[in-house]
Amino acid sequence: MKKVGYFVFHALGLLILVALATGFQTSLWAQLFGTLPGPLIWILFFLYLALYRRPMEAIGLSYLCAAQVYFFGWIPFGFLLFNVLILYIIVYFVKERIFWPGHRYFITASFLVTLLYQLIYILNSWLFELVPIRDLMFFERLFQVIITPLFASPVYYTLKFWERLTHQTPLIESGELEI
Repeated sequence: MKKVGYFVFHALGLLILVALATGFQTSLWAQLFGTLPGPLIWILFFLYLALYRRPMEAIGLSYLCAAQVYFFGWIPFGFLLFNVLILYIIVYFVKERIFWPGHRYFITASFLVTLLYQLIYILNSWLFELVPIRDLMFFERLFQVIITPLFASPVYYTLKFWERLTHQTPLIESGELEI
């Protein structure tokens, strides 16, 4: 029972952290830097979950985080969930082949995941939306891909601290692989 309580506390705290990060990237960023595109900080939370949590837990928490992000943006909810699922599948398969736990891997992966998300978003828009993206906004997307990894360190260490505080054991440190 105590373990379930810690998990619920962990999930609620994670949603609060995602809300704060997404609020920063959508509202405060625009106040500070004007029209410069903001980083995709929420994707760093997704990446951490995909790398350090069990698959079902990671997908469930990622969907909760996506629901939180939905309220801060303009992307349709089903489209966001579909993009997150595709991104999770890719990260999962890459993690199974190339992974070492740590800060440097997380920063490198954040660059690649942000780039992948942009590509998945554009491709899915062309394939499934009635009115697909016409203007690719290449430099805006490139700037987001470059700037998002700069926020990877604070997010990584914040989530490591949060897991210690809520007694959550990362999958890598527990030595077990469950699906």
